[in-house]
Amino acid sequence: MRHRGEFIATAALIVTAALGGAVASADVDPASDVLLLQDVFLPYNPKVCSGVADSLRNVTKTSKKAGYPVKVAVIGSRTDLGGIPRLFNKPKDYAEFLGNELGIYGPGVGRNYSTNLSLLIVMPSGVAFAHSQSKAARAKYTLGTPPPIASIPPALKTVSVPAHADNDALTRVAVAAVPKLAKAAGHPIPAVNTASAKCSGGGTSPALIFGAPIAVLVLAAVGLTGFQRLRARNDHPD
Repeated sequence: MRHRGEFIATAALIVTAALGGAVASADVDPASDVLLLQDVFLPYNPKVCSGVADSLRNVTKTSKKAGYPVKVAVIGSRTDLGGIPRLFNKPKDYAEFLGNELGIYGPGVGRNYSTNLSLLIVMPSGVAFAHSQSKAARAKYTLGTPPPIASIPPALKTVSVPAHADNDALTRVAVAAVPKLAKAAGHPIPAVNTASAKCSGGGTSPALIFGAPIAVLVLAAVGLTGFQRLRARNDHPD
């Protein structure tokens, strides 16, 4: 029983450390961590209505299937920017920063994603867009000097953020923007009406989504180690 207690305590410490590391990493720029694993980053608090959040996730999935992958970061407050709160309500600046973090453009493009990936930023002050560059365009730049590609393309000229928009409203803007971007890129998808979206509380925390896969891997590793030690004791009893 003593060995079993030690094993459980050790597993708990390792999982806590792993999740703590994930959250600490996310503190620098949460969206850059979350968007490595999924296509949508949503504000931390207050959480977005579940129906509206699901609408955004679904429309990005539809867009990807149609041949237009796009990642979306909805930033509702300085808290959502972790260690770079100075970029709050500066969507164009943040689009360039996050795009660089994700390796969407510049010499490092293709490190994580395909070369036609796009990035949409929605903040209370407005929207911004970043897209990857062709190999020929990237060849003109050296490491550390990415091209200034953040912009507001014509497809977003008709997209506006309501005054005093809360996190739900910001996410609705993103839901409306994705089909416009996809259509402009030649991959039309149906527009989504979020007026009737049902809410049952906020969605899953981005930090939890990022940390959960790590926890599963750590638990699997700890379990395997514990099994091997137990087998070794049975094979070589004292």
